[in-house]
Amino acid sequence: MSIQKAFSAMQLAAEKNNLPVVFKNDLEQDYRILQNHNTDFIWLLRTGGTVLTPIGVGVEPVYITYWKYQNHGQRVIPYLVNTKAGYIEKIAMERAEKLILQLPSQLNTFMSSDAIVQKVQSVLEEGKKKKIWGTFVSPDIEISDWSEWLKFFILSDNELMKVYLQRAMHLLKNSKPELHSDAA
Repeated sequence: MSIQKAFSAMQLAAEKNNLPVVFKNDLEQDYRILQNHNTDFIWLLRTGGTVLTPIGVGVEPVYITYWKYQNHGQRVIPYLVNTKAGYIEKIAMERAEKLILQLPSQLNTFMSSDAIVQKVQSVLEEGKKKKIWGTFVSPDIEISDWSEWLKFFILSDNELMKVYLQRAMHLLKNSKPELHSDAA
């Protein structure tokens, strides 16, 4: 029910701002995306359509940052979409950028090797299942093959996931299981 409330607020914002001017059917696609993810989103309401991007799952940040740094000539209004509470909030582009740059999960030296592996594999499984990293086809890489995932993220210029995996690999390489607890 909260997804419907959030989507109704999105429709109202689009109507109020007379956006998008073209690609108005993007809103229909946005509704399908909202139903597919259990997270908050950054929503860009633009002259030429919309961009709806889940936060904290490792989506390539350029989907948001492009609209801050490029001279694209479009009117762009960023929003935070909270599907759990069912509302949207107009935000500054700087906040949108900060939110989209959030890592999928926190990894630290206090975590056991097993906890790190579990968190990273969960992120990779979810991303692969929901096709977060493949525009049309999700990469055909085994969840446990982090080296191949790292290559994929490097080749696709997903700096966020590259950093995330490198951190996980570094923590595993330097972990001493007897010094870590299983609490994450």
